[in-house]
Amino acid sequence: DTYQDAAKPALGPIPVRAYTVPQAFVTAGVLGEAGSRQEVVSLPRTLSPDGGGLEVEMTASLAATMLEGLEVLPAPSCTCNNEAVLSYLLPNLATYQATQASGIEVPELQRRLEGDLVDSTAALVRNQNADGGWGWIRGGSSDGYLTAYALFVLARARQEGATVPERVLEGAQEYVRQHVFGDVSPDRLDPWELDRLVFVVYALQYSGGLLVDDQPILDGLHDGRDRLDPWAQALLALSIEAASPGDPRARDLISNLETSAVRTASSTNWESESASWRVPGTPLYTTAVVVYALAQRDPAAPELLEAVRYLAANRNASGLWGSTYESAWVILALSEAMQGLGELQADFAFSAEVNGATLASGEASGTQIPVPVRASVPLQNLSPDLPNALTFHRDEGLGRLYYRAALILDQPVESVRPLSHGLQVSRAYYDASCTADCAPLTAQGLAPGSRLAARLTLTLPNDAYYVMLDDFIPAGTELLNRALKTSQQGEDATQAQLVYDEEDPYARGWGWWYFNEPQFHDDRITWTADYLPAGTYELTYTLIPTMAGEFRVIPAHAWLAFFPDVQGTSGGAIFEIEP
Repeated sequence: DTYQDAAKPALGPIPVRAYTVPQAFVTAGVLGEAGSRQEVVSLPRTLSPDGGGLEVEMTASLAATMLEGLEVLPAPSCTCNNEAVLSYLLPNLATYQATQASGIEVPELQRRLEGDLVDSTAALVRNQNADGGWGWIRGGSSDGYLTAYALFVLARARQEGATVPERVLEGAQEYVRQHVFGDVSPDRLDPWELDRLVFVVYALQYSGGLLVDDQPILDGLHDGRDRLDPWAQALLALSIEAASPGDPRARDLISNLETSAVRTASSTNWESESASWRVPGTPLYTTAVVVYALAQRDPAAPELLEAVRYLAANRNASGLWGSTYESAWVILALSEAMQGLGELQADFAFSAEVNGATLASGEASGTQIPVPVRASVPLQNLSPDLPNALTFHRDEGLGRLYYRAALILDQPVESVRPLSHGLQVSRAYYDASCTADCAPLTAQGLAPGSRLAARLTLTLPNDAYYVMLDDFIPAGTELLNRALKTSQQGEDATQAQLVYDEEDPYARGWGWWYFNEPQFHDDRITWTADYLPAGTYELTYTLIPTMAGEFRVIPAHAWLAFFPDVQGTSGGAIFEIEP
């Protein structure tokens, strides 16, 4: 027989999730010259936190910021999510290429990249549909924008040595030609369609699939340039330059971007005017793509450094920039900017202090990637009544100091209130045997055959694309999933489903046909939809009580994959399973 240490589970450490919900307040900035900068940290008087503290990070190179972003970028929990796989692979490729081009060796990154190249590209090849395209989720209908995204990323992966069969790229190129190009006439397209067409053209050009016969499409897109969002103008400039080096139209597009930037006293960014949900258009994504183009076409532009400052300043508390898609493009942009700005010659000392006491210090020297300096201050060490002074210092020398500070306050789950920023979601539990006039439950008995029906209500005031919804389950329950070969207690499980009555489809919810199959996890269930019209949707699934106790339930969270600021959460709750 084979024995193993029970303290070392074969599948790795057992995760322990804290039943609190963090609320973060983040600030960041850049010190390009010797001097000091002070940030004021005040604790909100209306909040009684259960824990938390002040976390500070200082880095002396964009490379360090990129590597930090890679470390916290979550690996896809399921290779069935094509967008997640692409947005995980792209920044790894970009950072590796940038460090290699600069002569820096990062063995850990190289080993990680080699594994990602094999696993991620293999998953994408497997997930390609028979028509040559990719859906947002494996098996989903092919989408033109996502197929172009896959074509772009796989072409980069192939450049770095990944095994990507020629038939895969050719199939993707043929798909976008048939389903996006078709008999398209740019002057008849809406602005969002023009933006999406620019991205497809750029992916074709990058992968070597843009033909001489496609010149009329480039000409038509340039004629409609005033209707393009800034990020699309940036990609169009790169496509025109690649198709016809030295073409003055590419230079003019870049010049127009430099003059149309949104400027503040300390940063520069670009904003998309389109209100469509059909294409990404957040300021972070838009700025990242423009930085990506500027770093290649005009690295000396003063707007480039100011835009880099904007991107570096807008990381959230976890170290990312919103969605994984946004983070991928920001890291890609920073990798290009790092090479254009010469970020590898940092040579200066720096420090941070809180209320006059030194918190952390560091020094950048040489061409090695500086290690980020981090420090934290427990909540009890901060003044609850008076402002706390957080001061950053930078000495003379080459380079720039990038800093970020996050005040994180943990709230008990049961005190968390619902959040509605463009989406609204609520959750209730019912006895699964109840069929009419069912009252919501806050407790359920632990008895043979006992079942709970969880009901989620999702409301959208506007049409939305790429909707995601995570619902966390009470720790004393298990999800019932009939897709498994076996089921708990030897009973046949029932598949998670949307409430729908064929004779009265609008009675208790509608729109079940819009949702993909739910993804089951140990601690939650995830629903996805490529597109949802405005309205109210009701989703249900079944839980099996397995352990008596009082359990704090993490709120359900709904958001848009490309617009994470459009989100909603349910309220916190306590659910009791009685013996």
